Amino acid sequence: ASTESLDAWLDSPERRAVLGEAAVQGFWRSSPDLILAEGELPPSSAGVFFHDVAPGKDAEFVAAQRDLISVSSSFPGYEGTALFPADAAGQWMSVLRF
Repeated sequence: ASTESLDAWLDSPERRAVLGEAAVQGFWRSSPDLILAEGELPPSSAGVFFHDVAPGKDAEFVAAQRDLISVSSSFPGYEGTALFPADAAGQWMSVLRF
């Protein structure tokens, strides 16, 4: 909702607890936090892509994204990809980090 609320969450004991529990279960963060803000360009190490997917084609889209991730992961400097399901407007978002 605001920069202040984001800062409060990032510095919160609740977030530290979530990250600590994840580490206990074997999940470690491999890169620093990436904060994307509407109307601002992402950092040069990340690419943000919005996708309009035809109704009923979600499974095919996810499979195609899986293939793209597999290919991308072979490039030097690849850090990861996050795929976010469609929002209320029906757009999917993928974030690639190098």
